[in-house]
Amino acid sequence: MKTFTLLVVDDEVGVRQKFVEEFVSNTAIRVLAADSVESALELIRTEFINVAFVDMQLRPNMPTGIRVFKALADCRPSCKGILLTQHPAVYRKQLF
Repeated sequence: MKTFTLLVVDDEVGVRQKFVEEFVSNTAIRVLAADSVESALELIRTEFINVAFVDMQLRPNMPTGIRVFKALADCRPSCKGILLTQHPAVYRKQLF
């Protein structure tokens, strides 16, 4: 059976833990979790990732999740990324 790797990048431990809990019962899905841009970039460089869920704001008032997305595009172009945020109105004008 082929393993599917999911990367979760969020500075809130509860969010990361929820992803792990939801997917841990599925043996075909491996979940990697990162709590910062730096740890996410290291995983992107060293692991093959199929899908990434990335928090837009990993540091207060800074759209640091964009750095993770850019690294995914450069290092893992086949990876699908999903950008998450609790503050969509703040970033809507910057992204669209």
